Amino acid sequence: MTDQHLTDSPLVTAENISQDEIEKVIDIIRRATTAVLPPLPSGLKGNWLRLEEFTNKHERKPIWLALTFILISLALYFLQPYIGRQAMLLAGAMASSLELAAIGILVCDMILIIPTMTILRSEPFHFVLNLLELGAIFDLKFIHALDKCSPQSVQYVTKQYQYQRIALEKRGAALSGSIDKLGLFPAIAALALLWHNLSQSGIGPWSLVLAIVILAFHLLNLYSFGLQQRMDRVIAILDASNSIRPK
Repeated sequence: MTDQHLTDSPLVTAENISQDEIEKVIDIIRRATTAVLPPLPSGLKGNWLRLEEFTNKHERKPIWLALTFILISLALYFLQPYIGRQAMLLAGAMASSLELAAIGILVCDMILIIPTMTILRSEPFHFVLNLLELGAIFDLKFIHALDKCSPQSVQYVTKQYQYQRIALEKRGAALSGSIDKLGLFPAIAALALLWHNLSQSGIGPWSLVLAIVILAFHLLNLYSFGLQQRMDRVIAILDASNSIRPK
């Protein structure tokens, strides 16, 4: 393949990568990322359905509870020489209640795996096929919108978006490790052992803040999984848009 042929190829020329084109693609990606898919009927009934509605209603609260817990814990650490014991106990109880509430919401979501496993046992591909149909039809409008943008701009923004997706995952892993490989309950057990060992050591009570901060970051990392899943869906949209263009 000659240099002249490479220059003329629409897949390698950059003449159509303008700021206006990039902003058009990013606007479509922004709408695709923030769009909320219609709810998928779960087939749950009775108390299971009420538990599902509860978790859906409060699914965003654990991150704010975890952040508040971190701030209160840090404030207690720095203010403990200046405030009384009663104030310390009250603030500590408040912080612990917030963290327990965050864990409670996440545990409720995990409990829903019981009826989900029952459905999967009787219909192994029930959720997969329903999600496939829902997502494929819902995302068609974004595919059509991207088709009106220049191929070079779509390819360029795709690479940038993939970079941001990888960076998001790496930031979470740097803060709290790969909890998806370890699991939430093993992580909590490990933190309980860490808390016990630190409380029995002569380092000082301030070292217990380490276990608290690690747990809070684990909760934040769990929340980021939903963000990563949304970004993976948009990457699939961008890949589909790039693949269906004429070569």
